[in-house]
Amino acid sequence: MKIWVTGAAGMLGSEVVVALQDANLSVAASDREVDITDAGAISCYLDQKGHPDWIVNCAAWTAVDQAETHEAAAFALNAEGPALLADAAKRCDARMIHLSTDYVFNGKAKEPYLPDSPVAPCSVYGKSKLAGEVAVREGLAAHVIIRTAWLYGRNGPNFVATMLRLMRERDEIGVVADQHGAPTYAADLAAGICRVVLAPSALAGTWHYTNRGQTTWFAFAQAIQEMGIDAGLLDYKCRIQPLATSQYPTSAARPMYSVLDTTSFEKDWDISIPHWRDSLNVYMQAIRGKYEV
Repeated sequence: MKIWVTGAAGMLGSEVVVALQDANLSVAASDREVDITDAGAISCYLDQKGHPDWIVNCAAWTAVDQAETHEAAAFALNAEGPALLADAAKRCDARMIHLSTDYVFNGKAKEPYLPDSPVAPCSVYGKSKLAGEVAVREGLAAHVIIRTAWLYGRNGPNFVATMLRLMRERDEIGVVADQHGAPTYAADLAAGICRVVLAPSALAGTWHYTNRGQTTWFAFAQAIQEMGIDAGLLDYKCRIQPLATSQYPTSAARPMYSVLDTTSFEKDWDISIPHWRDSLNVYMQAIRGKYEV
């Protein structure tokens, strides 16, 4: 089985490559050297590497605030690129996994979003990711769309690494306390993607994957500090002050509630998703002594 992973240098893509290689699968990994918004570049790459059985699209414009002023670029990478990849997969008779986001929802829910909950993005980033979902669904029947949220991992900037750095540098930090979601460890999501690739059943559709449980950014930061001290990554406790979203203005609107229901992913792909606190502890141990954070 051959798998092409796009965005392979990113936080998730790099973990996906490792997970697939650990499963003894043949992986072709690309990042900026293949422009997924260029049909010719995609065709040339596939001619060189051979036709895959799966395309796993981890490439994305993820700079949420910058998308507000770079709309065309965000739509190119998040919508036009996936459409071209879906077309390429169809021509290769391949299946495709496409990663999406909680930002396709408006964040006004009071209970976890199901995969078929109504979508209503309130930012350019969310709209571009929703357009990518639509393009993949319309362009390729053999698709698996996985929405995730609050992603962090060993490679690339993320909330956990930022918090650890700020907690080292400052005596006090402020963190938003009224946005609710579920942190997701990239290595866990990569394991879930690997499970999809290896599954004997050829299911198609949309699923949600985050770590189990839910929290706020403020409580997440508190857990980061607690576990960071236990892991020897922090020497002392700085004060963490809760902020309202209104006290921390951003260019793009954030969903106030973005908890995703992962029940169908666990059931359909026969996998048990770890709780976010357990995975955060695993991450802390993984970076201790190995990574500069």
